[in-house]
Amino acid sequence: MRLLSFLLFVSIMAKGQGSDSLLQSILALDNDTQQVNLLYQRGFVLRNNDPLKAFEYAQLCEQAAKRSGSELHEAKAFNLLGLLTYKKGQLTKALNYHQKALAIRLAHHDFLGIALSETNLGNVYSDLSLYQKAENSYLKALTLYKQLHDEIREADCLINLGVLKQNLEQNDEAAENYLMAYQVADAKNDYERKTLCLNNLAVIYQEAGQFEKAIACNEDALKLRRIMDNRLEEADSYLNLASVYMDMKDFSKAITELDTAYFIARQFEYFEAQLSAYELYAKYYVGTKNFEKAYLWLQKSESCKDSLRAMQAEVNFAEAEQLNAENAVVSETGALHNKGLLICIFILFIGIPFTLIHYKR
Repeated sequence: MRLLSFLLFVSIMAKGQGSDSLLQSILALDNDTQQVNLLYQRGFVLRNNDPLKAFEYAQLCEQAAKRSGSELHEAKAFNLLGLLTYKKGQLTKALNYHQKALAIRLAHHDFLGIALSETNLGNVYSDLSLYQKAENSYLKALTLYKQLHDEIREADCLINLGVLKQNLEQNDEAAENYLMAYQVADAKNDYERKTLCLNNLAVIYQEAGQFEKAIACNEDALKLRRIMDNRLEEADSYLNLASVYMDMKDFSKAITELDTAYFIARQFEYFEAQLSAYELYAKYYVGTKNFEKAYLWLQKSESCKDSLRAMQAEVNFAEAEQLNAENAVVSETGALHNKGLLICIFILFIGIPFTLIHYKR
């Protein structure tokens, strides 16, 4: 029966049936625990591209878990709900779900589940600015991953600790965690995680004024992206290099890297990279004293931000959509005529460092 159900699921996926047809096929299964596993799997896959549908799967997953009478399957449903409410920004709800999942997993000595729950709790605590609790959760997860010989998740946990320390401006400790994560990823030939570590190390070195080290990390990350044939994210590496060269006041090299990044970003319609490019072009023209062009690129940046907000609104939850609308930046409609004021604004703009987005795993 289990094999038959699994083959049914695979055949549905292979035929490319719509999400509603797939959902009905899963709900038609007799075994509640199988429903939980498949609903969880599908909800997890949809969490980024279609969060509304993912939440529907998560709620049905919780219902099936309660029917099954299996606490561990109920913890699985809580975990998915926690991930989705975290993405919605509902941190208190996410915390509650992950704490419920953790309590069950602790009672059943589910060590991998415990480690995953501690990792998720660390992410929530970090966003709640409960940094000591976040660190404690990450360290508990790290200990378990080491005991389980789960090297990939161990690297992810070290990256999380690095991000936490970097946000607290404890950059030496952050760098130490990134370097340890890099060593683990290097042993596993995991190019993606090596690239992430290099990116974050580059930020630390750039902020410390160690520009040659920052360039070396960014160039190594670029090489890895070429090996992975990740043409799209090569744009990020070129942007990072442009940012470092601008901090070095080497504007000729900066514009070469920036033009390459912008070409790739436009080629792949990579809007986040285009936005970063607009901001860097503005910074470049401020540095070269062409304030009129700088202002034009800054206007493009604001226009791009509006486009990104519109795109995000299409995929976010209703609450997130409302929050985005409330926090939307009102576009500037009037032209600035006071040149002295314009120069002051750009001086302020220069004072805001261009930083990478280092994210939790």
